[in-house]
Amino acid sequence: MGCDIHGPWIEYQEFEPTDIKPDRMWWPVAKLQLGQRNYAIFGLLAGVRGGTALVEPRGYPRHIGFELREHIENQGDYCHSASWLTLPEMVAVRKAWRQQIDDCNAMDKGSAEQDYPGSFLNLAISIMKFVEKKTGRSTRAVFCFDN
Repeated sequence: MGCDIHGPWIEYQEFEPTDIKPDRMWWPVAKLQLGQRNYAIFGLLAGVRGGTALVEPRGYPRHIGFELREHIENQGDYCHSASWLTLPEMVAVRKAWRQQIDDCNAMDKGSAEQDYPGSFLNLAISIMKFVEKKTGRSTRAVFCFDN
């Protein structure tokens, strides 16, 4: 049985917390799909399938956008290893993955480039950068996995 990623959902923070409204409000920007399983990326994102996460999985954020809330309610306990990453953390995942590719190529084990989910990571990072630049608000990528 394989393991698949759900999301990531790219969300941005609409409101800063204040005394009047202490909860942060997060809104969806996009939901991406990896397309193919890539356990090396899953490992870097959340330690799934034997990998080592760059950031220990945090679970779902306390405050989430409506699309993600609906997904969680529909999935129940089906998903595991939920987490979320900020833009700098997503950039670090991409950098670590590229290092793995370089290491594989340096050991002359053939090119791992064909398995590079660069479009997935690059798209997520590009969207997050664009939204942060245009809105001045924080973004995050929220995801989980199934078996």
